[in-house]
Amino acid sequence: MTTKSYRSYQQIGFALLLSLGLMLTLAYLVRAQETASFASSGPVVSATAPPNIIQVNTDADSDTADAFCSLREAIIAANTDAPYNGCPTGAGADTITFAGDYTITLTAILPDITTEMIISGVGQAVTIDGDNKSIFSVLASGTLTISSLTVSNGDNPIGSVGDLTVLNSTIRDGTGEFSGIAMGSSGSLTVTNSTFDNNVGGIGAFYITTGTANISNTTFSGNSSLGKGAGAILMEVGDLTVTNSTFYSNTGLVGAIAVGDGTTTINNTTFSGNNNDVDYGTIWTNSAMVALNNSIITDSTNGDCYIYGSGSFSGSNNLIDDHAAGDCAGLSSAAVTNLAASPADNGGATHTMALLDGSNAIDAGDNATCAATDQRGITRPQGAQCDIGAYELEVAPLVVNSDADTD
Repeated sequence: MTTKSYRSYQQIGFALLLSLGLMLTLAYLVRAQETASFASSGPVVSATAPPNIIQVNTDADSDTADAFCSLREAIIAANTDAPYNGCPTGAGADTITFAGDYTITLTAILPDITTEMIISGVGQAVTIDGDNKSIFSVLASGTLTISSLTVSNGDNPIGSVGDLTVLNSTIRDGTGEFSGIAMGSSGSLTVTNSTFDNNVGGIGAFYITTGTANISNTTFSGNSSLGKGAGAILMEVGDLTVTNSTFYSNTGLVGAIAVGDGTTTINNTTFSGNNNDVDYGTIWTNSAMVALNNSIITDSTNGDCYIYGSGSFSGSNNLIDDHAAGDCAGLSSAAVTNLAASPADNGGATHTMALLDGSNAIDAGDNATCAATDQRGITRPQGAQCDIGAYELEVAPLVVNSDADTD
């Protein structure tokens, strides 16, 4: 690593970089539960639910002894395994569903998650609007899966010291010190087929203290850290795995991912247009070992990889702009060519950056280490070798258009 005397950030140190964020995370996760009175607007559909299904049948954020089951009341029923107001009895691991297409605007933070539950918008268009408040808080005794939801306008939207899974969901327009997800020391994080967009906060879209995090088939776009964090993911200690994901136009002291200590594995992932201060790179490590394979890093504003302390980068079959110098040297022999300018709907659950005809990423991956499918679910490889990055270019099938036996 080359030392640059002009870099005042060298005096910060990784522990100092994170200390404010850690204190705020812990304060957020142990906060006292707010109480409030609510008015109901009336049910949309009356629901008779199986024992472990609790169906929300109103878009009102209500807590009233009536026939309606709001999301707030459903969480209380699931936590207590008892009927609550208009909600049926929870039973063990409950699933909260929705009777219609709802936008639920919160008037106060939701009750803490203290047991195992799934909150699922499958089959409906459901948005939970925090109205600049915290939305979900998972305690150590709780396990939460959110599926097919849009979570928007939260102030520190999701905090968890229990296990958290995000499936087929969008987290957008968050604010606060942690504008997307903050994970405490005892929880694990799994994110699949999801989008994190335009979350702007002090640390970034994700802050993870310790533990494990597995991110796949997910797009991070337009997220910003206004403090000493990373545009997308800041992990203090632990094991981070990122597969088949896209990081586009995120901004921070580090453009996309900053890791402190532990092991980070990044495979078949595309980084494009991420913005970082001075020369801290799109991917930054203190003492973590980072394995980067079959991935693209391009159009970063100030470098691609950065080693702050004793960490390291390793890997192969990458296409990186800074392939000949800096801390990415040796991981790639060329920069990518013919990559789409921005993410678009190319099929699949999330937007991706397509490889265009003639790209040097096509058939340039390692079949031994490539993911079995791309970010959209397209089988790899389509050609002789898998493609580099999150997108696999599909090979058009041959079509017989004549019944003549000619050559």
